[in-house]
Amino acid sequence: MSDDSDGKNPQEEREGHYPPVSFSTLLFTFSSQAAVHLGLLENPLTGKRETDIAGARHFIDTLDLLQEKTKGNLTQEEEILLSSLLTQLKTAFLSQRQP
Repeated sequence: MSDDSDGKNPQEEREGHYPPVSFSTLLFTFSSQAAVHLGLLENPLTGKRETDIAGARHFIDTLDLLQEKTKGNLTQEEEILLSSLLTQLKTAFLSQRQP
C-alpha cells in the first residue's frame, strides 16, 4: 500500500519521524512522561512545567514493573539504562515530596 505521487513510501515517511522501536525507546518514553509529571520537562501540550505527583508515580511504577518482569532477560546496557533512569526519577520524586 503506497502512494507514489511523490515517490515516497508512506511507511518510510512515518519511520523518518519516529525513533526505531526498541526496549530503550520504550524506557525513554515512560521516563520522559515521568519527568514531565515531575516538572523536570515542559508539558508539550501547555509549554509549562507542571507537577503531577500521581502521574509521575504511575510512570515510575510502570518502569519498576518492567524491571521486575524483565529481570534476567535484558542486555547489560538495558539493565544499566533502566536502573539509572529509575534512580534519577525516584530521587526527583522524593525531592518533590519533601517540604
